Parts: sequence; structure tokens; C-alpha cells
Amino acid sequence: MLTGRLDIRAVALDYYGTLVDVGKPFDRIRDWFTEQYRSSGVDPLAFFHRFSRERARRYTAEFRLGYELLLESYEATCCRFGLPSSPFAFKEYLFSLFSNPPAFAGAGETVERLRGRFPVALLTNADNAILYRSIEKQHFHFDFIVTSEDMRCNKPEPVLFHKTGELLGFPLSQIVMIGDSFTEDVQGAVSVGMPAIWISQAVKTPGSGVLRVSSVQEAADYILSKREGKPCVQS
Repeated sequence: MLTGRLDIRAVALDYYGTLVDVGKPFDRIRDWFTEQYRSSGVDPLAFFHRFSRERARRYTAEFRLGYELLLESYEATCCRFGLPSSPFAFKEYLFSLFSNPPAFAGAGETVERLRGRFPVALLTNADNAILYRSIEKQHFHFDFIVTSEDMRCNKPEPVLFHKTGELLGFPLSQIVMIGDSFTEDVQGAVSVGMPAIWISQAVKTPGSGVLRVSSVQEAADYILSKREGKPCVQS
């Protein structure tokens, strides 16, 4: 939340949906299943629903890498429907899906604008091998990177935000979190005392005091205008 007087000394950024446009990845995974088992006689929607249930069950268990969780869910679903699985092909598809999304227009330049004024950390739920491949392709640069794989848990767990604050070297109240997930980024940050900016196209803002913007560029404009003492309109 961004209320009252701000003293921003550092910035934390989410990755997928904030800096790169991953779209609706589970729609694409559903389409991959449909193509793979088109001639099997299995209802593709039933297959995908079962996969989603398998994924949800595993997600609530102990921490697993994202691709491992999806791979196990896929293999369990194939077993349930009596279908042969193609784990290598599915893993390659997942790596491609999450390492190749394009950066939003101007995202790289915006990160550098922020880094010209603040230390900037990337704070994201991601598997390192996939994430770092994407970062290299998009030529992003960050001062620090904290991932769910590093911390063995996912946002909105407080430990990820505390680790980010430790690396950046400022109190959490002086680090602004920018992300597209209201639950993981905004509520996760607010729960530990961090101000947050929500990137969303939603018509309504849930709750009072939430600053909603349409892009990371707009978030950066807001932060930099506050730093420079210029007036800025809050949505």
C-alpha cells in the first residue's frame, strides 16, 4: 500500500507478468495436452482438470521446483487416464514456455531508470534455471535476485521479503514492491510492512490505499516523481 509520506530507498520487482509477458501459460499447457493426446479418445478438458487437481494437491505439500511439480502432475494424470507420458518433451516445453516470454515494451529501460536512482532487487517465484535463461535473453540487470528456489518457498511467504530487505540493506518500510499479483506481491509485501504498487488492468481496486498502475513504467514514474517531489495522481 502507498499511503502517507514515503521514504523509498530501494525497489523490489516481480518478474513474470510484471517485466515479461507470459500471458496465460496454463491455457497453453492445456493446448499442448490437447495436441499430444488428440487421437487418444480422452476428453482433453477432463485431462486438464485432472492435471489441475494433481497440481493443486502437490502445491500444498512441501516446496517443489515449479517444473518438477508440473511434471509430476502431468505424469500422474497420464497414469490416471492410462496414457503414455512424454516427460522429456513436456519438460522441454515448460522450459521454453517460461524462458522465452517477451519483455513488456520499455521494461528493460525502466529497470535501468530505477537502478539509476535506487538499488533494485528481483523477487520472484521461479525456478532458477528457467529464470536466468530468460533474464539473459532479455538482457535485464538487477542488483540482487531472490527466487522461490533460493528460499525454498513461494511468495507471499514473509521470508522472501525479509531476505530481499537484507540484501538491499534498508528497512522494509523503505523498499517498494512492484508486481502484478495482488496476493503474492501486494498482500505479501504489505504483510511485512513494505509499500507496494499493483500492476493490473482491473477496473476496481480491492481495498483502500492500493496504488494500481497499468505498467512497470507507470510504477517507476510514480516512484521517481515522489523522489523528486513532484505531484502524482493515485488511482
